[in-house]
Amino acid sequence: MKKGLKITLIVLGVLVGIVALDTLQAKLFNNSPVIHIRKYYENSGSIDYIDKGIFVNHYKYTYGGCRTLFSWDNTAYWN
Repeated sequence: MKKGLKITLIVLGVLVGIVALDTLQAKLFNNSPVIHIRKYYENSGSIDYIDKGIFVNHYKYTYGGCRTLFSWDNTAYWN
């Protein structure tokens, strides 16, 4: 195998591993993902902010609760 291809495969493998670990820790511990973008919702009712990760979203509610769901889950029933 050529050296350039081997290095590319190693880098891609490490990136996929980091994303998988980030998603796994967020779902298992009901935490915010480490790699995320935070979106604040002021005066929107029950949601304070959402941390949007690659595969999971972490919802923080104004009453203090939180929930971590996959991005493709329907969140209409989780308010």
